[in-house]
Amino acid sequence: MVVAANVTSLHDARPEVDPAHDMDMTIGDISELEIAGSQVLVGVYLRGERTAGGIIDPTQIAEDKIQGKCVRVLKLGNTAFTGDNPGWNGNPPKVGDWVFHRAQDAAEISVKGRGSVTSAILKNYPQMRGAWPCRLVYAADIYGRVADPNMVV
Repeated sequence: MVVAANVTSLHDARPEVDPAHDMDMTIGDISELEIAGSQVLVGVYLRGERTAGGIIDPTQIAEDKIQGKCVRVLKLGNTAFTGDNPGWNGNPPKVGDWVFHRAQDAAEISVKGRGSVTSAILKNYPQMRGAWPCRLVYAADIYGRVADPNMVV
């Protein structure tokens, strides 16, 4: 018997670690990283809840890495969100905003810049230690912005 995930509980996730801060610390300095054209570099939101035993569930991290829809804008290509941008009413996403997109429309990469430190969320997930899961997505494939990354899972 297949049991569907309780979607309500997914939206109630409250990680012990600030995901934006952990993402920034793990990625480090990416000032020398350039993004071309209308591409946007985004960092994947990893919920990072702990299991009953106090460990961050690696299956959840793997699921978020591959299928997570909520991401944070890290870098913009030189033509990303330029022009009329009618869908954004003159207020397109900027670095630091939480946005959402279809994961299948992006290229997966991991990013680690100078000064990177081990992620609190990923410290028990050795396959990803030392870099953060990111994606390259076209600006046109970003559907919306949210104040709280738990709003979209």
